[in-house]
Amino acid sequence: ILYFGSIRPYKGVDNLIDCFNSIESTLENSSLTLAGGVSDANYKNELSEKVKLNSKIVANFEFLPEQQLVDQITAADIVVIPFADTLTSGSTILAMTLGKPLILPEKAKVFGCVPELGVKYFTNTAELTSVLQNVHKLPLETMATNNKAAADKLTWEQVGVLSKQCYS
Repeated sequence: ILYFGSIRPYKGVDNLIDCFNSIESTLENSSLTLAGGVSDANYKNELSEKVKLNSKIVANFEFLPEQQLVDQITAADIVVIPFADTLTSGSTILAMTLGKPLILPEKAKVFGCVPELGVKYFTNTAELTSVLQNVHKLPLETMATNNKAAADKLTWEQVGVLSKQCYS
């Protein structure tokens, strides 16, 4: 399970860690990787303390060079974008481009970029915990294939239209 991108409080990474920590014992062969820079030193310390509680969480709290980021995404089985207070994410499109299944907040549906068969949505931390606990039951290959196909069809023109619709 991977989260990647810049890490800020509104992105919900602390909730993702808490959810994973609450169910980690039931996920024998699963791990959580966090990859991205944290600009706020206090928040970085808070996250580091939470990560220390679980040897199945690997945190790389720094900006990743392009190839290292691609390697992290490629190695993941699924990408989680747990944003608490935003709807947009370049991470979502990048994960789709690399053919990765997604776990996203329900409110991210507004853009309509991710095909229904490529994502598992959640509305709160209890649902995120449940999705993570049952991640092994998801049709990951089908989700990956659908996301890759949808990303291959996205054009900048379509992204512009979707963005305009969202903000209109």
